[in-house]
Amino acid sequence: MPSILDSLPALRCPYYDVGPGSCTLWAYREAVCSTFFCKYVAGADGRKLWMSIKTLLSLVEIQLSRYALFKLHPEYIHHHRSRGETESGPLTADQLDEEAPPEAEYRAMWRGWTGREAELYRACFADVRGLSAADVERLLGLDGTLEQVILDRLYAAAVSPELPEVLRFNPDATVQRSREPQHDLAHVPPRAHPFHRLADLGPRHDEIDRRPPVP
Repeated sequence: MPSILDSLPALRCPYYDVGPGSCTLWAYREAVCSTFFCKYVAGADGRKLWMSIKTLLSLVEIQLSRYALFKLHPEYIHHHRSRGETESGPLTADQLDEEAPPEAEYRAMWRGWTGREAELYRACFADVRGLSAADVERLLGLDGTLEQVILDRLYAAAVSPELPEVLRFNPDATVQRSREPQHDLAHVPPRAHPFHRLADLGPRHDEIDRRPPVP
C-alpha cells in the first residue's frame, strides 16, 4: 500500500535504504525506533511502559551527546548557548532535503573539526564507550533517577496488573471471526467505560457466542 513517504521522499528516514527496503543501522537504532511497536503486549499498560523507556533512552542519548561534545568540541556548545537556541522551530526545506548550510555557517559550527567530521563522531563514540554505569548515572542526574522510578512502577503494572474483584463484560465489544479461533480479534471502542476491564483479557467464549457476527 503506497504511503506518504513514497510521494515525499524528504520525510523518509535518512538511514532507510530504498533498494533492499531496510534499515541500515538496525542494531544501533535510537530511542524512537527501538521503542516503536505496532501493537503492545499488556495493552495500555504495555504502551505506557514503552513510552517511559523511550523517554529514559532519549535522556541518555541527549546527555551522552552533550558530554562528548562538551569534552571534544566545547565551542559548539558555547556557540549555540550564546545564541539562545533552546527551542527548535519548524524544519526548513533545506533541512528536509538534507542540504548543507552555507559555507560560513558550516565552518562556524564545526570549527577545527571541519573536514574531520567523521573523526569527531568516532572520538565521541570512543569517549562514551569508556564510561561506566556509574558515570552514566551521574550524567543523568535527578532526571534519570525520576525516570527510573517511573519506569519501575510502569514495569510492575505491565507484568503484574491488578484486576478488580468483579470483571464485567463490555457490551460494546465486538469480535472479528477468523478461520482459526485462536486468531479471533476482539475490538473495544476507545472511549469504553473504565470499569470494563475485561477487554484487556478478552471476552469469555460463551459471551462471544451470544453476540451477532461482525459483517
